[in-house]
Amino acid sequence: MEKNMKKNVLGMACALGLMATLAGCSSSEEVAEAPATTQTEAPAPVMAPVSLSADLLFDFDSATLKTTDSIDEAVSKATAANLKSITIVGHTDSVGTDEYNQKLSEERAQAVADYLTGKGFDASLITVSAEGEASPVADNSTAEGRAQNRRADVSVTVEIEQPAEAAPEATETEEPAAE
Repeated sequence: MEKNMKKNVLGMACALGLMATLAGCSSSEEVAEAPATTQTEAPAPVMAPVSLSADLLFDFDSATLKTTDSIDEAVSKATAANLKSITIVGHTDSVGTDEYNQKLSEERAQAVADYLTGKGFDASLITVSAEGEASPVADNSTAEGRAQNRRADVSVTVEIEQPAEAAPEATETEEPAAE
């Protein structure tokens, strides 16, 4: 049983490592630990949301990706996982009208979706939305902050198969009932 427990722990560590890599974390410590299970049956697959947002930036007034390096690396790893869904949210800085920025953020999210479908991802797994300038990650009063806000956030949900644990060994003694 101890051997199977070690396999389960190693399997979860590998899964967390994949999620950390997809999320752009420098270590698996940045990914929340999965709760331990004490099931006697084979555990159900774990659905794990993974966030990808690094370097999905855009130039001012543009819906063309500046670089695809980080998404290419993540795509190659995500294709090895059992992919369930991809959610893309486009954003802008605060320059321009709300109406214009909303439309531009939609175009940015769609540009990422088009890129992913071009890489072979199933379009039916992709959901696109836009928040315009409503969710800045940096200060819009500086050029650097505005550049960081011109982005698309991508969340990927994958299903991670856990190895089946062996049933606990039967024992002759019973635990006393709680009184």
